[in-house]
Parts: sequence; structure tokens; C-alpha cells
Amino acid sequence: MGIAGFVIGLIGIFFLSFILSPLALIFGIIAIFKKETVWGIFAIIFAIIGMATSPVIKGMFFYLSLF
Repeated sequence: MGIAGFVIGLIGIFFLSFILSPLALIFGIIAIFKKETVWGIFAIIFAIIGMATSPVIKGMFFYLSLF
């Protein structure tokens, strides 16, 4: 799960980050619980980077901040 989360998180930085970044975050958390700590941390880091650079997620936060 850790390697899959890492790869999905890495791809999520560049393509479809609004789908792949949360998926990488979930895989990273599962990997940490399955004792794949290093891969899980890498997956979570890349998921956070993907979410921070996603224009769709930024737009959703901006839209929600208006209310």
C-alpha cells in the first residue's frame, strides 16, 4: 500500500490531483498502520503537495471560504 500511495501521490502532483491526492493520502495512512512507515510518510507528503498545487481543490477552498 505504501508504494502504491507514493506512486499515486507522485502522479497526483501533475495529473488529476483532485482525485489522486486524497487517494494517496488514504493509502499513506493505511500503509502506516500496516507498518510500511517510510512509504506511508512519502505518500502522505506527496498527497499534501498534490493538494496544495491542485487548482480544483484551491477553488473549492476559496468557494467555501466565501460563506
